[in-house]
This record gives sequence, structure tokens and C-alpha cells, in this order.
Amino acid sequence: MSTKQSTFIKRPDESVRDKKLQVLNTQLKKLSTEITSVSNEIDSLLGKNDSNNSKNDELKTIIKEQNDLKIKRNAVFDQLKQIDSKIKATNKNIDLTLSSVSSKAKDFKSIGEVDKEITHIENKLEKGGLSLVDEKRFIKQQSELNKIKKVIISVQPLKSEVFDLKQQQISLKNTLNKDLDNKHLQKQFEGVQAELNEQRSLKNKNQQAVNQLFNKRTALRAKRDEVYNKITETRNQFDNEFKAYKMKRELQKKQKENEYKFEKLYAQKESDLTKLKEDIIIAQNTPALIDDLNNIELCLSELNPAYAKPSKVEPAFAEPKKIVSRRKNRASPVVKVEKTEEVVFSAGEISLSVISIAVLGQHGLPVPESNDKELISEVFGKLATIRDETKTKSEAMTIENIQKAQDRLNQVEELYVKREQELKDSIAALTINEEKA
Repeated sequence: MSTKQSTFIKRPDESVRDKKLQVLNTQLKKLSTEITSVSNEIDSLLGKNDSNNSKNDELKTIIKEQNDLKIKRNAVFDQLKQIDSKIKATNKNIDLTLSSVSSKAKDFKSIGEVDKEITHIENKLEKGGLSLVDEKRFIKQQSELNKIKKVIISVQPLKSEVFDLKQQQISLKNTLNKDLDNKHLQKQFEGVQAELNEQRSLKNKNQQAVNQLFNKRTALRAKRDEVYNKITETRNQFDNEFKAYKMKRELQKKQKENEYKFEKLYAQKESDLTKLKEDIIIAQNTPALIDDLNNIELCLSELNPAYAKPSKVEPAFAEPKKIVSRRKNRASPVVKVEKTEEVVFSAGEISLSVISIAVLGQHGLPVPESNDKELISEVFGKLATIRDETKTKSEAMTIENIQKAQDRLNQVEELYVKREQELKDSIAALTINEEKA
């Protein structure tokens, strides 16, 4: 499989965001200054009317209370921001701790889920009937799950810390919504301002000027709100772009990891299949019971000097180096049966080696004396029969050994096909997600 060339993912430029924010903050500062100036002009005109002094004082008191409340609310917002940063940092620490053990660690919500999976694997292992590959795989999974369990236990204090911080968040938000709610002050402000407006309409000769100033201030506040919205929009846009950037980087990282796994799997596949094919060749070229046959032939030659034992036992299979893949119409190896030429027994003095004596004992045959030609002939005949039977058994066992080696090759080939497809599916899924991102 050819590795897909990685696409460069550009990181969002923070300096561009900061320049936009700088311009907007400058505009905001200018508008605030203008609003303050207009408010001062309004206060100056209103101060000329003594009848409005009490209401003006009440309005200033409300504004002061609003400012004080705003300071308190901002302090709470700062606390919420700090707590949120702590929660994110702690969660990141938890994720890093879990990821250091296994990428699957974050998939488990509790220790109970891990224990359930461990029990599931233990049951499979206890039932038996698994292939060696599956057994090793389950044992590996069991070991990995035990490690995951330990690390989940280790992060429980951190999770408790996150829970406590979230409780603090809830408490502070309740404080904002209840104790620090500014709606009643705004209502008071609007009520007093309405009374002042009524008084001004009746008594203030500068009412027109005051109204113009109010309109101007309202317009300035509207512009200020627009700038606030642009600042929020700029920050949100950058945050979304950075979030998308991180997601693309993560997907690209996982893509590379899977491609590396595929290459590693392919290399391992080539190594395993080469070894298994070599096992087939060895089985084709190594007759079963070869040592037994050679020992019997040695004993026969020592019993009868006139008997010419084969110099070498050749494999009885056609084209031994050809690997036969599993198909529906698979051909079985061709067996060559070499007939042994009948030898008329004619023995003189015999001298049996330790190996020959062992062969006779193995097959329950007596060890004849050198002068007992009748017994020697009888033993020779029986051993020749045993030799023929052993040859037949050797051929059958050799065929069986070849078939076993072929079956192992087929099983491993199927296993690697499955693993390759799983990785291909994973890579394809990540590619789709990357395109969506």
C-alpha cells in the first residue's frame, strides 16, 4: 500500500486576530470616551435645573451601584474563567495519563466497564478451543485492560477534583443569577431616567439639546455594542478555526499512525508467510520416519551382507519446491512409491551394531546368533515386512505433514486479509472525517 502524501495544514494566524482586536479595541476606547463626554454634557445640562437634582443624585447612586455590581460580576466571571482553565488542564492531564497506557483507555467510563471486559476475556480463555494466535491476542488484551484499570484508578482523585471545580462553577453561576443580578437596578435606572425625561420635557429649556445628547449617546452605545459583537465574533471565528485546525492535525496524525501500522503489518505478513512457505518445502523434502527407515535398512544389511541398502532415502513427492495454495480444486501431492527389489537371503557370519540390536528390540524381534541361519532368515523377512509398512506409514505421515503446513499457511493468510481490511476501513473512515473537517 502506498502512503498518502500528507497535506500541509496551516495554523490559524494569531497575529491577524490580534491586529483585528487591536483595531476594534481602539474603536471601543474611542466610543467609550465619546459616551463619557456626552454623559458629562447631559449631567451638566441636568444640573442647571435644581428640581432635577434629587433625581440626578438617585440616578448617580443607581449608576454607582451598577458599576459596583459590574465589578463584582466581572470578579465572578474571572473566577469562572480560572476554574474553567483548571478543569481543562486537569482533564488534559487525565487524557494524557490515560493515553500513555492505551488509546482505548478513554473509551471506558468506569472501572466496572474495564472489569466487565476483563471477565469477558477470562471466560473466553477458560472455555479454551482458541487458536494460538487468538489465545495470545486475548492474553495481550487482558494485560492491556489490567493496565488501563490501574491508570483509571490513579486518575480518580483528578476526576474528583474536576467534580469539585464544576460544583464551584454551579455555585458561582447561581451567585450571578441571584445575588448579582442587575435587572432590578436596570429597572430602577430606567424608571428614574423616565421621570427625569418627563421633568425635562416640562421644565428644562434645554430639553431639545438634552434629547439630542441622549440620542447621540444611544447611537454611540449602539455602535459600541456593534464593536463588542465584532470582538466576540472575531474571537469566536479564531477559536472555531483553531478547533478545526487541531481536529485536522489529530486526524492526520491518526491517519499516519494507521498507515504505519499497515506497513508494519505488511512486513510482518511477508515474514510470517515466507516462514510458513518454507515449512511446506521442508515438509515436502523431509519424509516422515526417515531415521527409523535408515536404521531398519542398516539392520537388514547387517543381517544379510548380500542385501544392498539404499544409499539415500529420496522424498517421494513431485516438484517439492512448489507451494500449493488453497483452492476449491486443490491438487494433493503426488506420491512416488519405489518398490524394493526382493533379495534372496544368503548370510554368512553376521555382526550386529548397537543400532541394529536396538531396532530388533524395538520391534520385538530376537537377536540371532551368527550360526543360526534359519533364525537370521526369519528375522530378516519380518524386518523387511516392517520396513515396507514403515515406508507406507512414512508416505502417509509426510502427506499429512504437508497438508498441516499448508493449512497453517492458509489460516495465517486469511488472518492477515482480515487485519489488512480492518486497517483499510479505519484509514478510509479517517479520510472521510478529514475531508469533512
